[in-house]
Amino acid sequence: MILKVNSLTKKYGRFIAANNISFEVEEGQVFGILGPNGSGKTTTLGMILDVTSPDAGSYCWFDTTPGSNQRKHIGSILETPNFYQHLDAESNLKIAALIKDVPYSQIDVVLQRVNLLERKKYAFRTFSLGMKQRLALAAALLGNPKVLVLDEPTNGLDPQGIIEVRELIQSLANEGKTIIIASHLLDEIEKICTNVMVMKQGNVLAAGRVDEILSSQFGIHTSSKGAKDSKLQTNNNMEEIRIEIAADDLYLLELELERLPYVVKVEKRKETLMAILNKNIDNKSINQAMFDRGIVLSHLIKIKKTLEQQFLEITK
Repeated sequence: MILKVNSLTKKYGRFIAANNISFEVEEGQVFGILGPNGSGKTTTLGMILDVTSPDAGSYCWFDTTPGSNQRKHIGSILETPNFYQHLDAESNLKIAALIKDVPYSQIDVVLQRVNLLERKKYAFRTFSLGMKQRLALAAALLGNPKVLVLDEPTNGLDPQGIIEVRELIQSLANEGKTIIIASHLLDEIEKICTNVMVMKQGNVLAAGRVDEILSSQFGIHTSSKGAKDSKLQTNNNMEEIRIEIAADDLYLLELELERLPYVVKVEKRKETLMAILNKNIDNKSINQAMFDRGIVLSHLIKIKKTLEQQFLEITK
């Protein structure tokens, strides 16, 4: 057993941030903690990382008594990446290496792993948010930990940054690392995680395999291939499908989109259009429909709702 958590509770005055939280993480799992903002995800991670002291309950890493030596086997990102703005990537990682008591020779290895080796002499303040997240992952990878604990690793990233971080996490999982990841995005959990714990207002609603839990809790249907291969789709009466779409001629694209029977509305953006659909149409069919009308798309991405939006609809 990698981690066993028993009845962890944290209060701030009368406010209960985490209420009697219990779960288990086995070796090799990608365990997601899923919930809207304010559900207690970060508080829970803070307690198991010994950043926040629980008011009640206990936890155990690697089936042993909690101790400082355990932290050598755990790499973590908690909330916003925190580095010295004026120092370059390499210098910031040297500080992290000193703290972790690992040799500087690992720095280039982890920078290469997160595709930042060519930027190691650039100041942290010049980094994009996606690069900052990847540098935080590099710091977490120093010492080659058995476990990674990641708090909202794709939060605030653009689509390309999300893909880059997601692919890196998936490659680490494929190497056998155990990963615990907190997110408010259903799509992120579905694509990355094998197991999930769903939280709301400091309470655990359910825990188990991704395909089983999301299907039972939110009416989300998955394929029978298992959590990693499943494609989540919400019930039609709960979902509004949105696609972000673009072509060289946005005016013509808008006219043709509005002629499609499943397009409810088309909204203009700066360089793209947002089309609202009344049914779930795959991207290939949309691309073919536009191609048949003489339009070659330059951008097409489906926008899925966050768990917070789902909660509002389910509980209102």
